[in-house]
Amino acid sequence: MAVAAGHPLAKHAAASDPALTEFLIECQQGGNSEAELATMEKRGRDTGLRAIHPLTGQEVPISSPTSC
Repeated sequence: MAVAAGHPLAKHAAASDPALTEFLIECQQGGNSEAELATMEKRGRDTGLRAIHPLTGQEVPISSPTSC
């Protein structure tokens, strides 16, 4: 599962992780046009947060963001 760099969950996780904060700032400074997003390298960073998969009941990591 992934959330956008500006999502409240990403901001919550970044409050206690300076490296994640830097990563989110870097991502927000990137382009956001559809063409730029299509060609951008896909990257992400584990937020340390977890979600429960609704079908399997397993914990899955929540990453942010899916591209930057």
